[in-house]
Amino acid sequence: MIIDNDINHLFHILSAGFTADFLTDTRWWMLAACLSVPHWLYAFIWTHPQQFKALVGKGPRHPVHVFAGIAGAIKVFQLTTFAIWYLNISVPEFSALSNLQLIVGFTFGVTGQVLNLSMVKAIGLEGVYYGTRLGCDIPWCTTFPYSILSHPQYIGSVLSFWSLIEKTLQGFESVEDFVFCSAVRRDPTRYAVVASLS
Repeated sequence: MIIDNDINHLFHILSAGFTADFLTDTRWWMLAACLSVPHWLYAFIWTHPQQFKALVGKGPRHPVHVFAGIAGAIKVFQLTTFAIWYLNISVPEFSALSNLQLIVGFTFGVTGQVLNLSMVKAIGLEGVYYGTRLGCDIPWCTTFPYSILSHPQYIGSVLSFWSLIEKTLQGFESVEDFVFCSAVRRDPTRYAVVASLS
């Protein structure tokens, strides 16, 4: 049965010397904290828009534009943090991406960004950055990309993320190998055990 094989494979990976070493690694906690920042910010602004407006409302810019600036800075910070973390984990030797992988990754990345940019063009920063919660009147949008998808930002973000993941997982046999390898940090003996189980 396929599920049993997957569970057995995961069990072998976890029992092949996997420890929770990453929990004592400050780099892992920094990465987790950095990647979670926007979710905390978005939740705060959605649930406490008046407090956010009071915090930033005294300046010359509308709170939506302040939110957009903060969100952009956080994305740069997140990508930088991810790149630093990724370059510091133990990675197996990379193999070249196949033509199919290049085409799929490129298509996902471009499609994702077209959807995201089209969504911003259609509803503006006010629509993207909680303008309805921050005092803006946002009309319902039925033009592209909303004419073909209910949630183009989510679909675009997921496609862009998959494009990035496809490139960062290059050279790993499976997602489990990537997670295991990043958790054990530069211990080739543990990776060799996992690779032999794949």
